[in-house]
Formats: sequence, C-alpha cells, structure tokens
Amino acid sequence: MARKSKGIEVQEMSVSYLRKYCFGFVVIAALVFNIPAAHAQTWVGSTGTVDPNSVNLVKYINGRVELRNDAPVGSVAFIRYNVLPVRDLATDLNSFEYRIFDARFLDDGAGHVFLSLIQQNQSTGALTTLMTFDSNASSPSASYQRGNTPGNPFFNFIWADSEGFDPADNVYYVEAQLSRSATGGQAGLAGFSIKKIVP
Repeated sequence: MARKSKGIEVQEMSVSYLRKYCFGFVVIAALVFNIPAAHAQTWVGSTGTVDPNSVNLVKYINGRVELRNDAPVGSVAFIRYNVLPVRDLATDLNSFEYRIFDARFLDDGAGHVFLSLIQQNQSTGALTTLMTFDSNASSPSASYQRGNTPGNPFFNFIWADSEGFDPADNVYYVEAQLSRSATGGQAGLAGFSIKKIVP
C-alpha cells in the first residue's frame, strides 16, 4: 500500500510481510553461522577382531583389551578394527588439515602398543600404511594415558564405489599390536579414534 506524505510517496509494508522477512533472515543467519562440529570415528579397545593366533594372548577388562599376564616375553597380539566411510572419514581434507590417531593406552616400558591405519586396494591387494601410532613416543606409565600421532599426516580415503568396479577402490582397517619385551610388561588399549585436525 502506498501513501503520499508532503509530495513523497511512502511504501508501507504489512506487519505479516515484515514478520516473514525477519523470520527468513534469522533462519538464514542460523544456517550460515551454525557450522557443525567435526566428529571423529571412535573404537573401544575390546571391539576389535583378535587374530586367531592371538586369542590366547589377550584378555578383556571393562572394554579394554590387554596382554594376558601369562603371555610370554616376545609375544605380539594382533587385533584388527574395521574402518567405515562415516563422520569425518567420508570427507576430503583441505590443504591445511590433517588426521591423527588419538589413543588411550597402557605401556609401562616393558610393554608396547602400535597402531597402523592400513589401506587395501581391492584390485591389486596392495597394502599401504597411511598412519601409525607408537606408544614408545610417550613416557612409560603403569597407568593408562592418552597419546596421539606425531607430525601432520595428510591423506584422503578412496572408498570402494557401490556403483562400479573402479581400480582405485579401497577398504581400510586399523591393526593394533600389543607386545611385551620383558617379564611383567603391561600393554593395553582402552580405545582410540581417528581425528581430523583443523589448525
């Protein structure tokens, strides 16, 4: 509706139109400024698949996987965890982002925990280690502690496509190794995640 005031035409907006305009602006602002937080894929130590040759070497306590007390010196237990294209793993990294392992582990100095993220090509069977975590990079402790991958590993996942047979199709898994280098050595894994780090 228009009306004239001292020779100037003034356009009036209805109250309902103004409300719709303001509501639309608020919704757009909320969408623009509500950036979702990054979410890591996580695993509990006890959820992995123990290698058949390692079954007698490990025990489970409160979600953790640990070397048994009677596992001989020099023994290595292998536990594998499937990696799926979910959360941050389903998106590519920007040039300044990188990925790390974030692990809660037990290594008293005579034990050892080693994680490897492995890519297996479906066409060739080739195995590529993309990232590792080594408990020896942290100070020994008789209690569980938290550690992460040093450096800034940069890589993107190339997941198997559901619509064809691409030679670049890959599957992924994490292999955990728990070992003992001396009598009484303790090694365990409570849980870990693969995080995307945005500096």
